[in-house]
Amino acid sequence: MAYCQQRRKFAFSSSTGGVFICAFNPHCADLVLLAELSGHQATVVALVWHPLEDMWVSGAEDGSIRLWREDGGCCVQDLRAPRGITCLCIDQVNGCIIAGVHDTIRVYDPNSGVQVQSYTGHQDTIRGLIHIPEMEQYVSVSLDGTACMWKAYHRGNSLRPGSVGDFALTP
Repeated sequence: MAYCQQRRKFAFSSSTGGVFICAFNPHCADLVLLAELSGHQATVVALVWHPLEDMWVSGAEDGSIRLWREDGGCCVQDLRAPRGITCLCIDQVNGCIIAGVHDTIRVYDPNSGVQVQSYTGHQDTIRGLIHIPEMEQYVSVSLDGTACMWKAYHRGNSLRPGSVGDFALTP
């Protein structure tokens, strides 16, 4: 599920591969369905609003990542990961799409569709990702019980940034 505050819209996915965009109705509790996005061939497991591109971004178990026009009119970019998507986030500085792809973080340029960076280190599925712009870091959590901090990708940086640190999660 994802929310676009500027447009007061939210989107949610279904196990059939569909994504539904709705608006809040200020006059009643009913939801207003604005668009249904279809095209994924597997369950959509991750969904985010891309504020820099004004697009919805969805990721599915088949490794597809799709960028959709704000109004849900059409898919404008179809990216492919080597495995199923487990989570997504947006780099708030450079606009890249950050995807958890099993135990690897993959960074995609939304305009070219090219993977520009990857980060490895988790031993199991990555279940959550965030970008912390002021720290220039990504933080990931995995089913292996660890959280890791990574140096954020910077365009034009030919060095492969690595892990800043990791720590075990305790209940």
